[in-house]
Amino acid sequence: MSLKDKVLKVSSNNVTIAEKQQKLYDTAYSKGYSDMDLKFWKSFTYYDTRTVYNNAFAYTNFSGYTLPIMIKPTGIYGAFKMFYSYYGKYIPNGIDLSDLDLSKGTVDTGVGQMCAWAYILIFPDLGLQAPVDYYQTFAYASRIHTIEVIRVKKATKFTNTFTDCRALENVTFVGEIGQNLNMSACTKLTHDSLMNIIGCLYDYVSNGETTTRTLTIGTENLSKLTDEEKAIATQKGWTLA
Repeated sequence: MSLKDKVLKVSSNNVTIAEKQQKLYDTAYSKGYSDMDLKFWKSFTYYDTRTVYNNAFAYTNFSGYTLPIMIKPTGIYGAFKMFYSYYGKYIPNGIDLSDLDLSKGTVDTGVGQMCAWAYILIFPDLGLQAPVDYYQTFAYASRIHTIEVIRVKKATKFTNTFTDCRALENVTFVGEIGQNLNMSACTKLTHDSLMNIIGCLYDYVSNGETTTRTLTIGTENLSKLTDEEKAIATQKGWTLA
């Protein structure tokens, strides 16, 4: 073997060794980072026993992040201001609100101001069940354009729920809307969203109730509906505004 060949072989071996060392370093670093990440979330969730997450993600940004531990609040204060003024465009993966106790929630508890003043673009279906009141839940979240699911029941109130939600286009209600609802700030609502809302309105007339409720969607949204579509709401005993 010539001296030149020997030099090339040594050089090649050194590169191989360096690559192996780099891979070992990267693996060790990733494991160390992962261990520290898990340690943080174990502390954050009090070793997976925490039930209340009010203000937990306020003023933070976890867009694109997947939590290593499932966060599943259960207390009646569990999601109060949970994402208040959240700076991220997207909520982190790994949050489940399906077991949140909303049976005794009031305007001061439950999901009050959960995403108020948030910068989020999409609010995913986190399994949230119908609360007593969506008190300012999405108020002033002026960039949100999609709310995947809003579960409601006849008694669910909407106290300033959608104030200044000017970018909201897509929303899907599941259940019966039985209380006054004001979505006039949401001037970009799609026709499908509007028809979903009308379809979920509780039918006071068919149920023999004389109660009158008002669905306020504003002139821009009213112009997207035909007279026949508007009649679906009014024939259920609702006033459209």
